[in-house]
Amino acid sequence: MMNWPEKQICHLLSGKTVDWQQLPNGAGRALLAAAVKHGVQGLLYYSVQTEKKTGHQTPVELAAQLHHCITQQAATELNREQSLQRIVKACKCSHISMLIIKGESLARTIYAHPECRERADIDLFIAPDQIEKMYRCMEEIGLHCDGPVYKSHQFSCLDNQRNRSGCHYDVHWRINNKAVFARVLTFKEAMAQAEPLPGISSDFVQTLCSSHALLLACVHLAQAASRNLERLIWYYDIYLLYGNMDESTRCAWAEMAVEKNIHQICKHVLEQTSSFFDMHLSDNVRQLLCANPVESDLITRIQQSNLGLFFYDLLELPDLQSRKKLVKELLLPDSAQLLKYYHKQHRAWLPVLYLHHGLIRISRRFMLR
Repeated sequence: MMNWPEKQICHLLSGKTVDWQQLPNGAGRALLAAAVKHGVQGLLYYSVQTEKKTGHQTPVELAAQLHHCITQQAATELNREQSLQRIVKACKCSHISMLIIKGESLARTIYAHPECRERADIDLFIAPDQIEKMYRCMEEIGLHCDGPVYKSHQFSCLDNQRNRSGCHYDVHWRINNKAVFARVLTFKEAMAQAEPLPGISSDFVQTLCSSHALLLACVHLAQAASRNLERLIWYYDIYLLYGNMDESTRCAWAEMAVEKNIHQICKHVLEQTSSFFDMHLSDNVRQLLCANPVESDLITRIQQSNLGLFFYDLLELPDLQSRKKLVKELLLPDSAQLLKYYHKQHRAWLPVLYLHHGLIRISRRFMLR
């Protein structure tokens, strides 16, 4: 991931200056392309503004393009804010407790300028017994809910009254879709330490505490890295989250990671982050995260498998109707969704697609992995 443009971006985002005259022709275009790819163009804009104050002259073309990017993101920010406040008001009226997580929360808590933190959607976290209530609430205020609700542990909604950009919602009822991480942080556990979110006045809508936010950020980035999809903006989230903690909080967080047996993942992500930015891992934190992983016995393996998660879902869903919907979505998905998933148009494909779904996708869902 760390080619020349990425290294220069990390250099700038760490607060260091760049001698632009020493860079090759076309450096500005390469930097901008990399910044857009990694979602850090807003951060780069403010870094360049700081550089100007020290007398360093950024290439005119790059400065103009970054200004255009930040202007667009600021406009999207206003649009997103109006949309989100509708959701907050609706949840308050319906007495639905939810947590705003990931990019939207981080933009409001750890970034000096919310428009710096690019995000394509807004992630919400609710309890399993609030799924149907939340689904109806979103539809009643005019949002379009699309796709399955249960089998992926989330459902998606689009605010048709606003620009699509930034007004797409992912409503999670598990913190992560992958079985091994899905129960790392339960809604009940997250709510017990939830904190108010700046700009949100409702007691029904909060966000994760910093320790839970860092835990989720590490898990999310590790999952993305396994598919070669990681971006610098996610590493910068971790850089800020970790940097805003005092040493005692960092050690308590590391102990929590050990308790949840994901400390090796967290250690790797923190080490990668420190290699990109100026972030120091203390000996205390490093020693805690170096603990030996707990050996997985058969029971633990079942609990963290797709099969185990399926049974946990059945137990935690509130009623027979929701359990039936989960089973139906797994065994007999909607035909239109099936055609869309396999990139087919004609319904003549459906018998073959349902057969493939039954033999391959369902069997994977019920495996011990």
